[in-house]
Formats: sequence, C-alpha cells, structure tokens
Amino acid sequence: MATGDLITLAQLNQWLGNPDEATDFDQALSDAITATSADFLRAIDRFDFLAEDYTEVREGDGGTHLCLRHWPINSVSALTVAGVGVSASSDGIATGYSIVQQPDPERLRDIFFVGGSTMRDGAAVSVTYNAGYVTPPTDVVQAVLEWVSLRWRGRQGTGITSQRDAGGEHVTYDAQAPAPPGTLAVIERYKRCWPNYNKRQDDRDYRVTRINRTTTEKVQ
Repeated sequence: MATGDLITLAQLNQWLGNPDEATDFDQALSDAITATSADFLRAIDRFDFLAEDYTEVREGDGGTHLCLRHWPINSVSALTVAGVGVSASSDGIATGYSIVQQPDPERLRDIFFVGGSTMRDGAAVSVTYNAGYVTPPTDVVQAVLEWVSLRWRGRQGTGITSQRDAGGEHVTYDAQAPAPPGTLAVIERYKRCWPNYNKRQDDRDYRVTRINRTTTEKVQ
C-alpha cells in the first residue's frame, strides 16, 4: 500500500468480487488505487488529509481563537506564545488552551485560549501538533472504491469512443466521464474551504462597512 492510498487492495478485491487466489491484476489494481487516491486528494485540495505532524508559527493578534491550517486535530504536543509554553486547560475553564471536541471531525480545527490566556499581539505563536485522519472515513473509502471500480471496468474503452461487442451490440464510451455521483458528493463534503486567518483585515473590513453604511444612512 503506497503512502497516500485511501483504500487497500484487499478492500478493492472484495468490492469487485475477485476471488482471493486471483492475483494476476494485483499490480495494476494497486496502481489504479494510488492514482485514484491522488485524484481524490487533488479534487478536495487536501494532500494533508491523512495524519501527519506539523508545526505552525503565526503572529499573535491579541485574541483567544486560533484556527489551524490542518485538520482534524488529533493532538497538540507543544504550544508557545513569545517562546513561553502554554499548557492545556484542565477543564476548558482554567488558564491555558482548549480544543473543543466536535461531533463532526471536519470542524475539529480550532484552539481556544481560556482563563485569561491570549495570543499576545505581535508575538510569535508556535503550535506543534498532529492532524489529519488516522484512517480514512468510511464514506471516503466507499467513494474511492466506486471511482476505482468505474475506471477498472471501463479500462477496455480507454482511447475508444465506441465499438460493437461480440454480440453485435453497440457500446459507447465517455472518455470525459467524471467520478461517480456518490464520489462527487463526498468530494464536496471534504473539499478544502480556507478560513480567513487575517483577523486584523476582518476587523478593518468590518469597520469600513460600518462607516460606509452609517455615511449612506446620514446622506439619505
């Protein structure tokens, strides 16, 4: 199983109904798994989808909310503000940082400073953490299985737009066929949506909007 593969050869063989002793196409199927997994990750713009270790260094804005660039968060091994370590809050209220658990792992990307702890304005905030899926979610596994299966079963039509089979039936191939509908739906669920990391710009935009609205109201 190559790094980045979202399904295993055993899962694909079971889905295709291949007998255990049939190994003639194992290499071709493994290559199809690797290629399709890469296409799925490219489609969702998340080659960080599987669990890895990261270190992020950001500029503190004086606030209490830090949205990390990789998710879902699995663990935080170190967090410092201006070189001073910040410990995890014992109960989400005591001074430190807290990661609020979410029923949807896709929302598990935020660190909150609690108990009076903040990201000091202009200070370097460093976070060392592990994020990403340790094992691919079941809907992702199913989506990739269906996509690889579609490609595998249509491989005989590669480079061909249409032909007649042995029974005389005319078969047309769609060379531009997208992923199956179920796979496309899963891609939409996991597609990266970048949050705005620039809180100062958000604040400026908000103030400008308020000023413009107030000015317009006065003119009227």
